[in-house]
Amino acid sequence: MSEVSDGLVNFANTVQGIRVGIKRQYDRSVNKDLSQQNSQDLFLRNVTAVLQQVYQEALAKLQQLPLSELGLESKDGSAEFITQLQKPFDGMIEELIHYALQKHRSSCALSNFPDEHNPSPEYLAQVIDTTSWDWSAFILQVNNLLTR
Repeated sequence: MSEVSDGLVNFANTVQGIRVGIKRQYDRSVNKDLSQQNSQDLFLRNVTAVLQQVYQEALAKLQQLPLSELGLESKDGSAEFITQLQKPFDGMIEELIHYALQKHRSSCALSNFPDEHNPSPEYLAQVIDTTSWDWSAFILQVNNLLTR
């Protein structure tokens, strides 16, 4: 696949549009949890919820695009094609986690919850592991969609 199809460009633009709002979405989720005094695993729950929402929206967009528009002639779910679909997500998980950490460490409201205000290395590792699993599940769903 030497050139990027219109469908891939359309998909990439959609993902980029979704990415623009993830920090605001994270803030709203955290604020909702705090207003309900739901501080247990706030960092983990909200990072994964925001990313799962992004993946759902991306899958919905992908389902709207015919395979022919994506430039996928055969339904083989080729590695090169999957790589093209992954590009719009490059750095997104790391960017959100970094943002969330900065927010938590500087938040007066979260300072009342030490485990959330300054997440331990173990807690951070749990968040990273969970986001990795969620990413893998998303890529599997994309592959299944392409090979239907």
